[in-house]
Amino acid sequence: MPYNVRLKKYKNGTFQLTYYHRAIRTKEDYWRPYNYPDLHTTDYDEDEEEFDIDKWIELKQSSPFDMSYDPLQVTEIGSEVDEAIDEAADLEEEYISPEEAANRKERSLISSLNRSKRMIYDYGRANKWEWFFTLTFDPVDHFDEFNFSESKKKVSNWFHNIKKKCPKLRALIVPEQHESGAWHFHALVSNVDELTFEKAVNNQKFRKKKNGELMLNKKGEPVPNKYYGEYLRTSYPDGEYIYNIKEYRNGYTTATKITDTYKAVSYIVKYITKDLCECTFGKQRYLVTKNLDLPERTLGFCEPKNLMDALQFVEYKFGVHLSIDCIKTYKVDVPNYSNRVSVFEFNV
Repeated sequence: MPYNVRLKKYKNGTFQLTYYHRAIRTKEDYWRPYNYPDLHTTDYDEDEEEFDIDKWIELKQSSPFDMSYDPLQVTEIGSEVDEAIDEAADLEEEYISPEEAANRKERSLISSLNRSKRMIYDYGRANKWEWFFTLTFDPVDHFDEFNFSESKKKVSNWFHNIKKKCPKLRALIVPEQHESGAWHFHALVSNVDELTFEKAVNNQKFRKKKNGELMLNKKGEPVPNKYYGEYLRTSYPDGEYIYNIKEYRNGYTTATKITDTYKAVSYIVKYITKDLCECTFGKQRYLVTKNLDLPERTLGFCEPKNLMDALQFVEYKFGVHLSIDCIKTYKVDVPNYSNRVSVFEFNV
């Protein structure tokens, strides 16, 4: 059965509802006739209006919601469900044109990108984090920091080793490739009180631009950094301190305390780009400890005209409130597939 709603429940009591304006067909649906009745409502209007906040507020103020009415037709519940865009089983074909082959590769790449982002976001939102780590590598003999597999293995081994010291360690680790081609890693981490955190010292004698070049005054002289020699902070003069991890000896590290999990998760997801997926295609591109939680996920079907009722149903059933400042709608447009997706966040 097709579905157009995915509801996620996180450990902290918040919810996220994703609405697909064109219903998602599962693998079984691909083998049914195209005019299968359940697929009649899968198309959406290209000129469809955005979510009307004023209409939503008016609806909520009109009358109490009737909880005997469930606008969500639930089809599957659990933490392990199919991805949003399922590929049909490949059919044997005598010939595939170069254009079609390129389209399939592009769609596979986009699908892989979205899958990685979605899983990282789920792991990030479903767990509590204390630290944001950045780990780099020094060039040494018998190690190639430009090789993704070698770099990933090295950072994986380091986390495996510190787990002996921090048995309750939780970590979500993603890669980033520097402009030089060298790899380094970012991580959301918790339960590492046994590690030694030392305040980092600002070792930049002169100010630099975002591209790394020295900032010059009108005379063409380097501009002195007035914070040189002081403890490094996320922002001056009184931002959070930046720490170094004493137990990390593979290169340079920074560690900062997380004050906003939502922002930290959104930030780390941005490192998963199309370019990253292309150069790591077919490889595991993020690492997680086995003790991480995933949100409870529910699939359902909701008629477009009943979307506001569905949102109200979630509010009343789970005692949460729709955050009207966190409503996002975006367009998915890749070869052979297009959709409009709306994401709604609910807070306690």
